[in-house]
Formats: sequence, structure tokens, C-alpha cells
Amino acid sequence: MFYQRNDPQSSLRFTVWVQDKAGHAQQKSLPYSAELVRVRDGRVLGRDTGELRADQHWRQLDVSFHDADPNAYVKAAAVLGEDGAYRVRFSVDGKARGDYALTVNGGRIQLQGRQREDTAPLDRIVDYLYGGRYRSWWLPRTAGAAQIAN
Repeated sequence: MFYQRNDPQSSLRFTVWVQDKAGHAQQKSLPYSAELVRVRDGRVLGRDTGELRADQHWRQLDVSFHDADPNAYVKAAAVLGEDGAYRVRFSVDGKARGDYALTVNGGRIQLQGRQREDTAPLDRIVDYLYGGRYRSWWLPRTAGAAQIAN
């Protein structure tokens, strides 16, 4: 999860890596969908749908969430403005492939797992992009499979 220049008024970006599990040499186009959900009330704050290209190599897919207006992007402030639990639900070809949890506390997305300050320096996942200026959050998958099955 990332938003530009640490600016809450910039759009949220969710990145996931996908691969054709069967390892076909030829790329396939598959529909995907992603939803950003506030857990407290189940409200979908944003969604994105499209086609992804899957082959035997891991590919980066960047998701930008849209609200009711398909031409507008969900701003980070929509999440940062209310402390609590949130989820990103990711599906490919109509099948759930991942459920990614995040928590907002004090208007900030909380670090998780090996990204936290108390992790040994050699094991820690760096939480800044671009030379330490802009923070990103690594969200472990809690359900589903990131690989795409036939």
C-alpha cells in the first residue's frame, strides 16, 4: 500500500504480484477486481477492475481504487481519517486470491510483521521508498493464493 509524497490528498495505490501457477509460456488475459473495505461496517470505500496479463513469471499489478465516480481516485485521507481495521480483497477471474488487512491508528497506517521497529535490522523490511522519503506498507496476505490457477 502506498500513497504519493506522504500526502493524504493523493490517491492510494495497492500493488500485488501475480503469476500463472500452471506456468504456461503464453500470457493470458484475466479479469481482476480489488476492493478496499472498512471492516467496522463492511463499507466498500473503493474498487478497481480490469484485465491483467498472467504468464509463468511474477508480474506487478498496480491497483488504484475508484469511488462512486469512475474518473476519481480514492484519496489516502478516506482511510487515514478514521482509525480502525481495513481490508483489500483481491480476486482474479471471479475467484478470491487474497485478503490483505491493515490497521489505521492515530491517522497513520500501522507497520506490520517484519516491518516494525522492534525487528532485528538484518530481518527488517524497509518501509520507505525512494531513498527514505516516502513510506509504504507491506500487507501480508491472510487468505487465498496469489498465484493464478487454471
